[in-house]
Amino acid sequence: MLRVHFPTKPYKTYSFERALACTLFHLGSSGDYRETAHAFGVSKAWCIVNVNYIVQVLAAMRSTCIALPQNPEAWEDVVEGFSQVRGFPFCCGAMDGTLIAINRPRDFEGWYNRKGYRSVNVQAVCDHKKRFIYFDIRPGSWSGAKIFQYSWFGRNIDRRLPRGHHVLADSGYGVSPAVMTPYSEKDGGGRLSRAQTTFNFKLSSMCMAIEGAFGLLKERFRILKKPLEGRTPKASVRVIVACWCYIIC
Repeated sequence: MLRVHFPTKPYKTYSFERALACTLFHLGSSGDYRETAHAFGVSKAWCIVNVNYIVQVLAAMRSTCIALPQNPEAWEDVVEGFSQVRGFPFCCGAMDGTLIAINRPRDFEGWYNRKGYRSVNVQAVCDHKKRFIYFDIRPGSWSGAKIFQYSWFGRNIDRRLPRGHHVLADSGYGVSPAVMTPYSEKDGGGRLSRAQTTFNFKLSSMCMAIEGAFGLLKERFRILKKPLEGRTPKASVRVIVACWCYIIC
């Protein structure tokens, strides 16, 4: 499917396979074009053109792999998978965010996160197999709750999830019929009951799915471990493609 988008002119000096391999190497390493070009015996200029081209095509194809379940049977597979982890019923996904460092954008003020460096904030939902089924990318200064509020998923969650089901998230998100979060001490008058503590432990165990997904993503695509080069839209596209490749690779 990707091959049909690969141009025959003016950039096809080498094969499609080599261009795709360069792209995966670029994403899986430090993201240095010179290093990628040297590894595959191509010029740096060819590498830049073809890697960026394939990255753009992959980004446009993201919905082919990263999408919410489309029918009750697919949702039930996810619910059953989570239920087998800690016996947690009616769970359709685990939601959290991760910060990806970027170089200073032109309008840099809103990109500084709470830790003091420039980044994008990637919010994602994953299934029981640590596969992303939804994600959104916003400025690093945005909190998880704000991203959820403005995201397509947040605005449509009541209509997209099966009735009576929910996603799990940490205490940074507001609790609602479709989002389940841990009890806080103020809920128990300053001290949690044994039942509440057990609930929090099980919920935290379930949320390890999304934490593990982010960890695997960054280990597989190490370009995300260093500040992403280029303007913010270009950096965001690389995050999108890394998430897409994480699903299929």
